[in-house]
Amino acid sequence: MKGSKEQYQEIQEERAKEWLVIMDDQIYTSLPSEVRQGFKSATVSYPDEHKFLMENDPNYRNYYKTKREATQEIDKIKFMHREKSRRSS
Repeated sequence: MKGSKEQYQEIQEERAKEWLVIMDDQIYTSLPSEVRQGFKSATVSYPDEHKFLMENDPNYRNYYKTKREATQEIDKIKFMHREKSRRSS
């Protein structure tokens, strides 16, 4: 990893926490546009979309499996860095 442990800790301290919020379409559209513009991202998902794609699209299944495995590895790396940072404090 480029950078030192101290640099990593500084970055973590400088950044504010981010929240992932899941809400129904009716609630989202009822928010004032000023509030919605403050969101860093917004993703739309449809009921049963994942299930439908898993059953009917082999490309989706393969990409999803690869994404899931990569996400697990990334989470392990993040955990290791947090633990190293916590232990050195």
